[in-house]
Amino acid sequence: MIYKIKSIEVEGFRGIVGKQQIELDKPAILLYGGNHQGKSSILNALEWCLFGDKCIGQKSGIMERVRSGSCAWRVVNDNSGSAMVKLNIENGDGKIVIVRKEIKGEGKKGKNLLVSYENGKELWDEDAEIEILNFFNNYLSASRKYTGFHNTEVK
Repeated sequence: MIYKIKSIEVEGFRGIVGKQQIELDKPAILLYGGNHQGKSSILNALEWCLFGDKCIGQKSGIMERVRSGSCAWRVVNDNSGSAMVKLNIENGDGKIVIVRKEIKGEGKKGKNLLVSYENGKELWDEDAEIEILNFFNNYLSASRKYTGFHNTEVK
Protein backbone atom coordinates (compact mmCIF):
# COMPACT_ATOMS: atom_id res chain seq x y z
CA MET A 1 0.00 0.00 0.00
CA ILE A 2 1.33 3.44 -0.89
CA TYR A 3 1.28 6.16 1.75
CA LYS A 4 1.39 9.76 0.50
CA ILE A 5 2.27 12.60 2.87
CA LYS A 6 -0.10 15.36 1.78
CA SER A 7 0.99 18.10 4.19
CA ILE A 8 3.09 18.87 7.23
CA GLU A 9 2.29 21.37 9.98
CA VAL A 10 5.12 22.40 12.28
CA GLU A 11 5.10 24.65 15.34
CA GLY A 12 7.82 25.37 17.90
CA PHE A 13 10.17 22.76 16.42
CA ARG A 14 13.92 23.48 16.16
CA GLY A 15 14.30 26.63 13.98
CA ILE A 16 10.56 27.22 13.61
CA VAL A 17 8.83 29.38 16.22
CA GLY A 18 5.38 30.04 14.76
CA LYS A 19 3.11 27.65 12.91
CA GLN A 20 4.16 26.64 9.40
CA GLN A 21 2.11 24.48 7.06
CA ILE A 22 3.48 23.11 3.82
CA GLU A 23 1.47 21.24 1.23
CA LEU A 24 3.37 18.20 -0.05
CA ASP A 25 0.89 16.92 -2.61
CA LYS A 26 2.88 17.89 -5.72
CA PRO A 27 5.34 15.65 -7.61
CA ALA A 28 8.27 17.91 -6.61
CA ILE A 29 8.66 20.20 -3.61
CA LEU A 30 11.34 22.90 -3.39
CA LEU A 31 12.33 24.33 -0.01
CA TYR A 32 14.16 27.57 -0.71
CA GLY A 33 15.55 30.20 1.63
CA GLY A 34 18.63 31.66 3.25
CA ASN A 35 20.61 30.14 6.07
CA HIS A 36 18.73 29.61 9.35
CA GLN A 37 15.28 30.02 7.77
CA GLY A 38 13.92 26.56 8.68
CA LYS A 39 14.53 24.41 5.58
CA SER A 40 16.36 21.68 7.49
CA SER A 41 13.93 22.04 10.39
CA ILE A 42 11.03 21.09 8.10
CA LEU A 43 12.84 17.91 7.01
CA ASN A 44 13.92 17.16 10.60
CA ALA A 45 10.31 17.66 11.72
CA LEU A 46 9.05 15.06 9.26
CA GLU A 47 11.70 12.61 10.48
CA TRP A 48 10.99 13.34 14.17
CA CYS A 49 7.23 12.97 13.69
CA LEU A 50 7.72 9.47 12.28
CA PHE A 51 10.64 8.25 14.42
CA GLY A 52 10.62 10.35 17.60
CA ASP A 53 13.67 10.20 19.83
CA LYS A 54 15.15 7.37 17.74
CA CYS A 55 16.52 10.06 15.40
CA ILE A 56 18.29 11.91 18.24
CA GLY A 57 21.50 11.09 20.08
CA GLN A 58 24.28 8.56 19.74
CA LYS A 59 22.23 5.90 17.93
CA SER A 60 21.36 8.33 15.12
CA GLY A 61 25.00 8.44 14.01
CA ILE A 62 24.53 12.11 13.03
CA MET A 63 27.19 14.23 14.70
CA GLU A 64 25.05 17.34 15.29
CA ARG A 65 22.48 15.22 17.15
CA VAL A 66 25.00 13.70 19.56
CA ARG A 67 26.24 16.92 21.17
CA SER A 68 25.26 17.88 24.70
CA GLY A 69 24.85 21.05 26.73
CA SER A 70 24.25 24.33 24.92
CA CYS A 71 25.20 22.68 21.59
CA ALA A 72 22.68 19.83 22.00
CA TRP A 73 20.15 19.04 19.29
CA ARG A 74 16.93 20.25 20.89
CA VAL A 75 13.48 19.45 19.58
CA VAL A 76 11.65 22.41 21.15
CA ASN A 77 12.64 25.83 19.83
CA ASP A 78 14.43 27.97 22.44
CA ASN A 79 11.64 30.59 22.19
CA SER A 80 8.75 28.11 22.44
CA GLY A 81 7.24 26.11 25.27
CA SER A 82 6.44 23.10 23.12
CA ALA A 83 6.98 21.50 19.73
CA MET A 84 4.29 19.96 17.54
CA VAL A 85 4.51 18.24 14.16
CA LYS A 86 1.44 17.01 12.30
CA LEU A 87 1.52 14.88 9.16
CA ASN A 88 -1.55 14.42 6.98
CA ILE A 89 -1.21 11.17 5.07
CA GLU A 90 -3.40 9.36 2.56
CA ASN A 91 -3.37 5.75 1.46
CA GLY A 92 -5.82 3.54 -0.42
CA ASP A 93 -7.92 3.16 2.74
CA GLY A 94 -8.34 6.86 3.53
CA LYS A 95 -6.71 9.60 5.57
CA ILE A 96 -4.32 9.22 8.49
CA VAL A 97 -3.06 11.97 10.79
CA ILE A 98 0.10 11.60 12.87
CA VAL A 99 0.77 14.20 15.57
CA ARG A 100 3.86 14.19 17.77
CA LYS A 101 4.27 16.74 20.59
CA GLU A 102 6.85 17.57 23.19
CA ILE A 103 6.58 20.06 26.05
CA LYS A 104 9.86 21.70 27.06
CA GLY A 105 11.19 20.57 30.44
CA GLU A 106 8.56 17.88 31.02
CA GLY A 107 10.74 14.89 30.19
CA LYS A 108 9.01 11.68 29.14
CA LYS A 109 5.60 12.74 30.51
CA GLY A 110 5.67 15.81 28.24
CA LYS A 111 5.88 13.72 25.07
CA ASN A 112 3.00 12.18 23.19
CA LEU A 113 2.17 10.67 19.84
CA LEU A 114 -1.20 10.20 18.18
CA VAL A 115 -2.16 8.28 15.04
CA SER A 116 -5.77 8.90 14.05
CA TYR A 117 -7.87 7.56 11.21
CA GLU A 118 -10.82 8.95 9.28
CA ASN A 119 -13.11 6.35 10.89
CA GLY A 120 -12.37 7.77 14.36
CA LYS A 121 -9.86 5.11 15.43
CA GLU A 122 -7.07 6.63 17.57
CA LEU A 123 -3.84 5.09 18.77
CA TRP A 124 -1.67 6.80 21.39
CA ASP A 125 2.00 6.68 22.34
CA GLU A 126 3.38 3.10 22.29
CA ASP A 127 0.45 1.77 20.24
CA ALA A 128 0.97 4.65 17.80
CA GLU A 129 4.70 3.85 17.54
CA ILE A 130 3.84 0.26 16.65
CA GLU A 131 1.31 1.44 14.06
CA ILE A 132 3.93 3.65 12.38
CA LEU A 133 6.36 0.73 12.31
CA ASN A 134 3.60 -1.32 10.65
CA PHE A 135 3.21 1.41 7.97
CA PHE A 136 6.86 0.98 7.05
CA ASN A 137 6.74 -2.80 7.14
CA ASN A 138 3.68 -2.81 4.85
CA TYR A 139 5.27 -0.26 2.52
CA LEU A 140 8.54 -2.19 2.25
CA SER A 141 6.69 -5.44 1.69
CA ALA A 142 4.61 -3.87 -1.11
CA SER A 143 7.72 -2.23 -2.63
CA ARG A 144 9.52 -5.56 -2.86
CA LYS A 145 6.57 -7.12 -4.66
CA TYR A 146 6.27 -4.18 -7.06
CA THR A 147 9.97 -3.93 -7.91
CA GLY A 148 10.71 -7.63 -7.79
CA PHE A 149 13.39 -6.95 -5.17
CA HIS A 150 13.81 -9.64 -2.53
CA ASN A 151 16.36 -10.07 0.21
CA THR A 152 18.61 -12.99 -0.53
CA GLU A 153 21.40 -14.39 1.54
CA VAL A 154 24.82 -14.11 -0.04
CA LYS A 155 26.99 -17.21 0.52
